[in-house]
Amino acid sequence: MRTAFPERTRLLWTYVKASGPPESYEPFTLRAAWRVWRQLRAGEFDLIVVWVYPYAPWNYRQFKAVIGKPFRPWGSLVRIFGVQFLRFLKTTTPMIAIDNEDSRTIARHSHFLLDKATYFFKRELPVDRWQVFQHTAHPGMPGARFRSQPRNRRRVEKLRPISIGVTPREPVPANAPFPEKSVDMFVALTLEGGTTVRNQGIEQLRAMADAGLTIDIVEGRVDYPEYVARMTRAWLTWSPEGLGWDCFRHYEAPLSHTIPVINSPTIVRYAPLVEGVHAFYYQPDEPDSLARTINAALADKERLRVIAEAARAHVLTYHVRPRPLADALLRYGLGLEEPPSGVTLAPVKRL
Repeated sequence: MRTAFPERTRLLWTYVKASGPPESYEPFTLRAAWRVWRQLRAGEFDLIVVWVYPYAPWNYRQFKAVIGKPFRPWGSLVRIFGVQFLRFLKTTTPMIAIDNEDSRTIARHSHFLLDKATYFFKRELPVDRWQVFQHTAHPGMPGARFRSQPRNRRRVEKLRPISIGVTPREPVPANAPFPEKSVDMFVALTLEGGTTVRNQGIEQLRAMADAGLTIDIVEGRVDYPEYVARMTRAWLTWSPEGLGWDCFRHYEAPLSHTIPVINSPTIVRYAPLVEGVHAFYYQPDEPDSLARTINAALADKERLRVIAEAARAHVLTYHVRPRPLADALLRYGLGLEEPPSGVTLAPVKRL
């Protein structure tokens, strides 16, 4: 939001570490909190946007920020409690919360935002949204009694998906010539410490390469320009989930005129890449699903060209950061537009 609207956004930094150019934000302090509170009372803000952090300020990972700054412990301590100060804020200014973490649950220290915020946007939002409370608001899997409580139902109705999006290193033109293709599939991944989806899939792809499929496999890290150039030369790009299902490559690939091949989604998606329209999906638990999906896609190169163009236009319309994602969040937060994928719960029958 700060990048999209630099002249109209005040960014109070509450993260454990400083990041980015210092002029782009100001550290959260008691003095800054007092000034913001006065501005809110004066009606100078139209929207509050909260970035949700996975660890509570009292978690040992957070206290490293205090220990790591022995000459400024008070400032570090106050800063990491910044979001928690919102518990005591009473205001009519609309508020939205954004959880961009890999976890499928919402940590207990952030539950109060489900009560205060108009919407709570979560990247890894489970298809059964009640699962965000597993082992946090509920000791196990939320059951029927938990799901029937009015407060919990109001919280679930505020949940909305948001994509991780993509931030291009350089401006991306709306119209670009279709590139020459010399590779069937591009693969770039680091297997060590990766997911079982990646470990299983790469073995199948290597077998397909031995059988004659032209695959460009990159193991380890490469410079981003080389990564994009090699991806651009491929018709398809394998984009299995990482620590979360949603990942940057789902959207980087279409910007390079290549179609992502993704394992079946396990989350509610924001402006989803549609099967056969913007992307191809396969089932990791079906032994031949990945190979069938790839071979069927490569059988019609003219169709691939159409899909690649449609996918690129779709990502440019919905998934590029800071804009248009920031524009959409602003419209949702101000109540100018209803965020997609809302859920309406069935009424509870009391016996």
